[in-house]
Amino acid sequence: SLLPRPGVWMVWLRRILGLLLAGTALWLLTIVASQLGHTALVFALSGIALVALFLAAHAMFPMRTRIAGAVIGAVIALIAAFLPGAARGPATAIDDVWQPFAQTEIAGLVQGGKTVFVDVTADWCVTCIVNKQLVLDVGASAERLRRPDVVPMKADWTKPDADIARYLASFGRYGIPFNVVYGPAAPDGILLPELLNEAAVVDAFARASGG
Repeated sequence: SLLPRPGVWMVWLRRILGLLLAGTALWLLTIVASQLGHTALVFALSGIALVALFLAAHAMFPMRTRIAGAVIGAVIALIAAFLPGAARGPATAIDDVWQPFAQTEIAGLVQGGKTVFVDVTADWCVTCIVNKQLVLDVGASAERLRRPDVVPMKADWTKPDADIARYLASFGRYGIPFNVVYGPAAPDGILLPELLNEAAVVDAFARASGG
């Protein structure tokens, strides 16, 4: 009795949800493209399109033709999974602040008086993007990360990486976002909450650096 009665609003709701789904699909396609490469993505989409066409075209093709077309489309889509992935490029500086994650270097940097901020992230991680846009790239957090005595490291887990997975497991964590701050006063690292805020980041920097 509390639900609104069926009406024109349902049509508009369907359109709005359709747009949201289309936007989500486009975003996921960009992630797939970064994972597989554009050639593999074209193969995968072509195969899926063929499967959809032959399964839906009841009047255009007889049953055998539809089954054969669907099988061919599925094979094309599967071939895409075995094509070489997109090249990641050399492990050089990621941008003007971040550098690639190197776990073996953390202890030496801390012994040298540096504070190390590790950010394990991925292109498909929405919470990671929110943390970056609202906390790490602005305000006091951004200022801290740009200090000469701070070394920000970014671990890209967009593609499965055994070394990063083992690193997370060493903290009893198996998912992201994951952020930790090392320093002379915290050589074992200070874990940050999954949903970051400026106060938590600044406080971890202060504790890790010894004040």
